[in-house]
Amino acid sequence: MDQRCATAFQQIVSKLHMPIDVDIETALDVDVKSWLAFAVQKTDEVVVLALALAEGQDEIAGCL
Repeated sequence: MDQRCATAFQQIVSKLHMPIDVDIETALDVDVKSWLAFAVQKTDEVVVLALALAEGQDEIAGCL
């Protein structure tokens, strides 16, 4: 990638008060889980977005 076109990604929302991982929250109702944001999954989303912009849509086809 051309260094002149480099882009940095970061989350602007703190994950301090966010549940950690949807996979370990076994006691939550399924509907409630769908309303919440989880730190691990939000981080994964940012990584996929950055990869898509850096490498192209074909690189993330398996993540969608």
